[in-house]
Amino acid sequence: MGNISRLTSLAAAGAGGPAYKLAYSSSTESALLNFSSGSVDLLSNFGIASNTLTYSADGSLIGTADTGGNIKVYTATEDSANLTATATAYRQIRTLDFNSSKNRIAVGVDDTSHCLRLYNLSGSSITLNKTANPSERVFQAYAVKFNSAGQMNWGTRWTDPGIGYYYVYDSTLTTSLGGEHPSQSSFIAGVALYPQNNNRVAVAAYNSVAYQPNLYIYQLSLPSISTLGSLQLPGGSAGINGNPSQFPRPIDYSPDGNYIAMAFSGTSDGTGVYLIDVSNPASMSIVATHTLSNGSAASVSFSPDGQYLALGIRSTSGGNPSLLVFDHKTPGTLNLNASYTGPTNVWCVQFSPVLPE
Repeated sequence: MGNISRLTSLAAAGAGGPAYKLAYSSSTESALLNFSSGSVDLLSNFGIASNTLTYSADGSLIGTADTGGNIKVYTATEDSANLTATATAYRQIRTLDFNSSKNRIAVGVDDTSHCLRLYNLSGSSITLNKTANPSERVFQAYAVKFNSAGQMNWGTRWTDPGIGYYYVYDSTLTTSLGGEHPSQSSFIAGVALYPQNNNRVAVAAYNSVAYQPNLYIYQLSLPSISTLGSLQLPGGSAGINGNPSQFPRPIDYSPDGNYIAMAFSGTSDGTGVYLIDVSNPASMSIVATHTLSNGSAASVSFSPDGQYLALGIRSTSGGNPSLLVFDHKTPGTLNLNASYTGPTNVWCVQFSPVLPE
């Protein structure tokens, strides 16, 4: 079970209420946690070190991937996850996602000719179906999300300074259905799908010219992509953001579609999480901020009912928490509810999409 089961309760009242499942990937293991208000507890370490993780839409599968290009698929159980399929993409993997039918896995890798990859999933078998590159200058795919129609939404980085593109591909990775280049963005590191329909998407982009993170909300009427709104977030400086991989981090929509959570680092605000009101994309605003005193914010995930938000933290030290859970029962607020002290690098955390009983 490992030695990472210490937990810290930060709720004023005792632990209780519905039990939610959380999974995380880290520099030492992949693990499943149990969260109920006021406490986070380890259920099991189910996999090796990995830098990204995702649940299938129904919560029955967990996918992980690592810097060595290894893809692993697990069947989620009540208190653990069992390895069912493996494959190797031969390059560092930064992102992956299941389609709704759970027979395809989209994978983003570091590769100047095949950074977008689609795999078939059938039982214990994972086989490469197709690869693509929208441009010879695209060399990294930082984010991918399948929508309910099976289309893939990609966030990429080009070799050219100041160029990053958001792309939509069909379900077979054969045809690019549309693309958009946010102004002066060197890479797209976060893509979140609007929960209400397939016609809207949120994109987090990093401006390498002004060292400025930005959030865009796009309306999709493919092949047309129009901007509903954009928000310039607190920026850094060349000294702070000399390495563009420091910002931005992944983003997540609240289930009602009214808020975006964004992990941030290397800005004038330091590192932490922004809660952004996006109910009117034309006038978005930060409504809550939590700044970390130790470590660096790496990933965010809303619970399936939107009542809680999890934050994964990397580069922690001195026994500081590697995962925080915030209360979001009052929309537009973030109140620290519980923390968990585990590995020093939690790269990705996700709530199970299954609602607790």
